[in-house]
Amino acid sequence: MAGLANLAVHLTSNFSLLLESIRSTMKSLRRISVSLLAISLSGFVLIYSLIGSSDDFILIFMGYIILGFIVLESLDMRRESASISKEVSKNLPP
Repeated sequence: MAGLANLAVHLTSNFSLLLESIRSTMKSLRRISVSLLAISLSGFVLIYSLIGSSDDFILIFMGYIILGFIVLESLDMRRESASISKEVSKNLPP
């Protein structure tokens, strides 16, 4: 379980590296290629590992991923609503 979670974290960080590399444009073509290779390799190992795992283990792992997504989305919505309320309070007359 820990190994698969580690691979999921690696995939997430690899996608972050890819997005950051794209933002800094062609200046870092090497970083883009390294991040694409890392995404491919981590994705392959994750899928290959899931194929050989038991169904219960896969369900627990996928539940862990979904739960993490829900937590991150709720935190993002909380931050967004906090920034909106700050903007609204700045625009209110005294």
